Amino acid sequence: SIKQYKNVIQANVLGGAELLWYYGLEGTKSREKFIPAAYLIAPIKERIALFHGLMDADGSVSKSNNRITYHTLSRELAYDFRVLVEGLGGIAVVHEHDRWREDKPVEYVICVRMPSDIPPFRIARKLSKYKVLKSGAKTAPRRTVQSVEYSRSTECVCISVAAEYNLYVTERFILTHNSIQVCHVLDGLKQFRPFLIVSIQEAHRVWTGPDSDAAKYYGLKVEQLRGRTNDIEALFESKADGYFINFQILGDWIDVISMWVQPKIVIIDEIHEVRNVRTKTHKACLRLCRQKQVYKRFGLTATPIVNNLADIYGQLNLVQPRHWGTFVDFAGQSITSFGTRYCNGYMGEYGWILEGESNVDELRKRLESATTRRTQQQVNQHL
Repeated sequence: SIKQYKNVIQANVLGGAELLWYYGLEGTKSREKFIPAAYLIAPIKERIALFHGLMDADGSVSKSNNRITYHTLSRELAYDFRVLVEGLGGIAVVHEHDRWREDKPVEYVICVRMPSDIPPFRIARKLSKYKVLKSGAKTAPRRTVQSVEYSRSTECVCISVAAEYNLYVTERFILTHNSIQVCHVLDGLKQFRPFLIVSIQEAHRVWTGPDSDAAKYYGLKVEQLRGRTNDIEALFESKADGYFINFQILGDWIDVISMWVQPKIVIIDEIHEVRNVRTKTHKACLRLCRQKQVYKRFGLTATPIVNNLADIYGQLNLVQPRHWGTFVDFAGQSITSFGTRYCNGYMGEYGWILEGESNVDELRKRLESATTRRTQQQVNQHL
């Protein structure tokens, strides 16, 4: 039931008390409020209604610059509200104001930018102060990269989704995707079969099976090489276009691959994982890439330099064997050594120090024949 007393509207909702108790909101005070998780994943129409309800009650818009803000004393509600806004395609930035000098509790002010098709208010008094954004306006929601900081070291893997544009939602509701450029290259090199993909084990979902990018978009049949032994005859009976093997077992399979598979193209996905030239895995990849029948070699990575410039040598040595000379010259410094030529390497008290850069312009020129860099703008043209 709804009753109105002058400018005050009182509404009684049947079953409202039970819902407050069910979601843990009964008896909560201003500093304890939050949005139940079920409401953050509700249908879009319901989330927009929730957003309007919160903004009509505790939101505001400035008269001069169209600045939209939401105010609360609850830290949890502030960040729940940010999730609500970002889930609707907007941007929310939480600011904390410590008001201890005024003997008041901490206030959280959330600055909001919403898409043009979602007005920030329903109540006429506030909506009348808001100017509808034009497409491309400076105050429209947009994200920019301000800095790149180290988070942690962990194993990563490219993934693929079934969405039409291969876009998926990651942390903070950011849309991202994976390029399938190499599949396009393989499709254009049909005369060079079979090909071999070497990567971390988790990447097999991207390359093998009926739901992989290679199969869905290019009809490529890729079989996975498993375990330490395999039925070699079955490999040829499958009539696969290519094969996938993970780094961990490549050393055990290298002789079988050299004798029976004889790949014409080698693709090393997540090539930065084998950048260390001293590891057995790198040596196995190098032996594979140096085989005479290999026509082309591709290395795929979004992280070519993990620690310093020396990281790139091991990857270049796989893509272009014998083109980059030795890593360091243990007989003495030499201009043919990658470490001394491009990493400003020198012999220290306990061994080689390779932490600098030298002859950078020359290196960049040489890299033009070995690398292809895809920027976000270039990738967007194919989405």
